[in-house]
Amino acid sequence: MAAIINNNDRGDIGHWEIQADTGELFWSNEIYRIHGLDDGGEIDVEAVINAYHPDDREKVGDCICRALENKENFQFELRLIKPDGEIRHVKATGTVRLKPDGDVRSIFGIFQDISDSIYQKNALEQKNRMLQQAEALARFGHWEIQADTGELYWSDELYRIHGLEVGSEIAIDAALNAYHPDDREMAAEYVRRALEEKEDYQFELRIMRPEGGIQYINSMGIVSLKPNGDVQSVFGVFQDITDLKIAEEGKRENAALIDALFEHSPVPITFKDLQGRYRSVSPAFAQYQNKSVEDIIGKTADDLFPKEITERLKLSDRSIINTGTPLGVDKSFSVKSGSGTFQVSKFPIMDKNGVVTGVGTVGIDISDIVEAQKELQRHRDLLEKTVDERTRELIRSEEKFRSIFDNAQAGIGRSRLGDGTLIEANSKLASMLGYDNVDDFISDFRFSDHFVEPEGRKKLLDAFENSPGKVCEVSLYRKDGSIIAFSSQGRINSDEDYVEFFVVDITEKKQAEDRIKLFLDNVHEGVFLVREGRIIDVSSTGTTMLGYTQDEIIGMSPIDIVAPRLREFVSRQIFENNPESYESEVVRKDGTSIPVLVKGRTMTLGGEDIRITTILDITERKNVEIRELEARDQAEMANRAKSELLANMSHELRTPLNAIIGFSQVLQEQLFGPLGSERYHEYVTDITNSGQHLLSLINDILDVSAVESGKLELIENNLNLLLVIEDSAQMVRGRAKEGELLFITDIDNDLPELRADERRVKQVLLNLLSNAVKFTPPGGVISVGARTNSAGEIVMQVTDNGIGMNKEELAKALDKFGQVDSSLSRKHEGSGLGLPLTLGLVQLHGGVMDIQSTKGQGTVVTVKFPKERTLNQ
Repeated sequence: MAAIINNNDRGDIGHWEIQADTGELFWSNEIYRIHGLDDGGEIDVEAVINAYHPDDREKVGDCICRALENKENFQFELRLIKPDGEIRHVKATGTVRLKPDGDVRSIFGIFQDISDSIYQKNALEQKNRMLQQAEALARFGHWEIQADTGELYWSDELYRIHGLEVGSEIAIDAALNAYHPDDREMAAEYVRRALEEKEDYQFELRIMRPEGGIQYINSMGIVSLKPNGDVQSVFGVFQDITDLKIAEEGKRENAALIDALFEHSPVPITFKDLQGRYRSVSPAFAQYQNKSVEDIIGKTADDLFPKEITERLKLSDRSIINTGTPLGVDKSFSVKSGSGTFQVSKFPIMDKNGVVTGVGTVGIDISDIVEAQKELQRHRDLLEKTVDERTRELIRSEEKFRSIFDNAQAGIGRSRLGDGTLIEANSKLASMLGYDNVDDFISDFRFSDHFVEPEGRKKLLDAFENSPGKVCEVSLYRKDGSIIAFSSQGRINSDEDYVEFFVVDITEKKQAEDRIKLFLDNVHEGVFLVREGRIIDVSSTGTTMLGYTQDEIIGMSPIDIVAPRLREFVSRQIFENNPESYESEVVRKDGTSIPVLVKGRTMTLGGEDIRITTILDITERKNVEIRELEARDQAEMANRAKSELLANMSHELRTPLNAIIGFSQVLQEQLFGPLGSERYHEYVTDITNSGQHLLSLINDILDVSAVESGKLELIENNLNLLLVIEDSAQMVRGRAKEGELLFITDIDNDLPELRADERRVKQVLLNLLSNAVKFTPPGGVISVGARTNSAGEIVMQVTDNGIGMNKEELAKALDKFGQVDSSLSRKHEGSGLGLPLTLGLVQLHGGVMDIQSTKGQGTVVTVKFPKERTLNQ
């Protein structure tokens, strides 16, 4: 036997033996290697014990002493510190061998290096912790429901998303009630279709938070099928997308604001291509033309204006196209059409390369001002005539002027140059500043007291004196204290100490600009306003994100902040005015890069093409994706290690074990002659039984692994279940009789055939019947039965009135390698894999297994095969 054992030492298992009488100690070669010693060297017991971990040394000595003194077998784990400092985990097993007189002859022991298994277990636990951390960082949780049993699992993050205590009992009704009333039925319906109709799904729902807020969730579900096509389980993911929803809403509001600015602009605005065709016009322009916007698009100036006007318009267009230079307010010109006189400003529209692709135009209706100026000029001409003529004409001119002056849509006035006292004003100016009539306005109002900016009046006078015709913007307090913003033009008459001016109320325009500014200061994304390829404004979040001050970033090209390798791609997005979001990378002032989600679109704002671009820092999301990929790779590596270990076990254990069983059977049958002593017969029988048990254990382990990985294939035939049950019952009747048990079979004679794997069905029956025999004391009753139920399912049932189990023991028995401790179980050897393997084999057939057990009363195990596997019905 020692020779057989020596031949079966393997790379991580060694054996030893100590003689009780002489103390002689034998080590196999692998024992030396496990201890880090040279093969065959002298065994220094004290040095060996000192090589064990200090916390384990006393345990080793105690176990060997009890084995020698009390004849107790032992098994424990210890840590061994090798000469190079490496710590290895070892499983030690010892068996006491007795002399015929009952005294101890020797102790036979086995050392197995289990370090790799320990490390793999720790690695798997680490991967599970990393998965939980990844879910918490990414704000998503997952769940799974088993179709057959209805068993439901929630990850920790899913509890937190629902606002529930982690690990608490899952109440489906409470979870559904937390959803928005409009979403509950939808959520339940998606899960129902997944379970019944095998449909994957994705939808969004809302969770009502206890504090009153709404949490937006992206819910996805994937259906897992059994080999027979039935639903095995549904795996789902809940991802919190509340922040994304809020960001999208902000983008929509911003886009709507910009559209509103263009839609409600009071001045005519147009955009033409290089051929002079109108591509976009403001409603104000269409209104002046007495046409709809749709009627104007695609037409040219020749279709809308008289020839004398179109020639001038086309001449200015060609100049802008050829030079790329805008015709601003200071170089604007006036045109007169049937609807009035307009001051026209033009500017080029350029592509990303600075090539002119069209012309933009902004017109301001100055009809009233032009008419007033003409009347004033005629009035001055008449003053040069004779006194009488001048007097008569002055009266008539004054009347005409007064009519125009009083009814103009712009505020017109004159004030003293020195103190700002009003000399003259029209009713529009008085109304703009909160007065009911002109007289009260003139007597009460002093410009110098009503400028919001202390230097406002000086700013106006400087503009009037140094840049006649230039539009200047200032703010004044109205009579009631409110503020009005206006644009003004005027001129100074120093000789007569007065300034004449006209003003236009631009309060609404300024308020709109202030709202945009407020939005930029408070938005949580980087928002950039770009005009003519340069940044003109940026949100505070954008400056913080890039590390620039606002003054530094204004005037830069947006391409300057893009990572060089992505600039061509981003330029193409801008040129194509792509409204969809895309990922990019921006470079901060310090040279570091951050990944961002970009969305931009060119809009018309205040008559100008403005590209509004938002960027969102997605650094954390990218980091989470990287960690998830690493965790997945590590989990796959651990799974491969497990598969390799099982493959090695299959080859390394079953091959030598078959030899042990084969040779022991040869000895048992005395094929080559008698063995001699009867004790040899007992030893050979023990070897055969132990080998068969160990082979069964290995087969169970491999079967469980195959079931778990989905690699166990069924060899299906049409079975006469009556014969299968009778064969299985016959195999355990002998053990039942030895245990003084009454064995009963109750099988329906009309039982239909079953489409199944005969070997696996027998394996299920033998496991259940063997457990019943094992855990039923003498005098007990065991029964096995089979029938069809009203649903057409075949039902097998194994019943005993043995020791039974409580809920905790039942759960333990269903765990791999779980064994319920009892006086009966200790009399029988077992792997703890019987019930888990049985359950897996039943489920592989699409069936279900139910266990009802009561402590001290017995156990009933019911197995149901689906109707689809029933034949001859």
